[in-house]
Amino acid sequence: MVIMLSLSENHEYTKKELIVEAKARGYKITSRMIDDWVFVGLLSRPKRKGRGEGKGKGTVATWPEIQLALLLELLDKQKNNTWEIGRLLNIPVWRWLEWGDDGIPLSQVRKALTTWKEKHDPSESITKARRAARQFTEMLSHMNARKTDRQALIDTLVDIHNRGMSNGKSLREAVEKVCGPGNTDIARLSVDLIEARYLALSKLESFSDNEFERARRRYVGTTLRYLKPYRNVVRDPRLDRLYKDSRKDYPERVDNACLSLITELSAQRQETAKESIEKETTG
Repeated sequence: MVIMLSLSENHEYTKKELIVEAKARGYKITSRMIDDWVFVGLLSRPKRKGRGEGKGKGTVATWPEIQLALLLELLDKQKNNTWEIGRLLNIPVWRWLEWGDDGIPLSQVRKALTTWKEKHDPSESITKARRAARQFTEMLSHMNARKTDRQALIDTLVDIHNRGMSNGKSLREAVEKVCGPGNTDIARLSVDLIEARYLALSKLESFSDNEFERARRRYVGTTLRYLKPYRNVVRDPRLDRLYKDSRKDYPERVDNACLSLITELSAQRQETAKESIEKETTG
């Protein structure tokens, strides 16, 4: 459920008001919970401003209305313990990816992504990792790929997931055996993407604000969100169908937002490195 509120009044909420709004909707919430969620990046840091004219009146901390909507959405996902913190972190990242810096500051996205990386517990996601590895292997497999080679690639991908880093040569060998001798380009691109993704995770703090914004624009393009402003202009029914299809995968996009952002950051670094090499070669 995506919770939207009217932004016409542009109201700023104190912590007490956030709690009142949440409890009025039946959610359990405490002041400590808000502090903890700010610390991990689920909520943004509040803005601080003076209480009024004159000295000694102190400051008041407030959050914009979009952060209230985010808080309510997080609480809704968390109820009945259906979403843990690691999964909840995808929500603010998704909002920023698809809606931009409108109440979700990049500083919050950076914090959420860093926490997501730290919260990543292989023991809790091993089944999901193995399922993803199996699907990836089936996608790459040529018709004569041996069962032992497919299993070797699955095991290699799960090992990379557990260790949080690529193992270079063994990954390339495993992918090449599954892809077959006639698909070397596919094998190379697949390995490059996997290695770049884990490099991005290990060098997360090195990405500039501009790189984050470019990664967001890349994501917007690849998820067809750019079609929305043109729905009334472009009458091609095929494009309208594509836009509708892009909405059907909403739950998956939310659930994979952190991974999607990491992927876009890594792909961007790959392209930049490739362009540098080409300039040096041609220069």
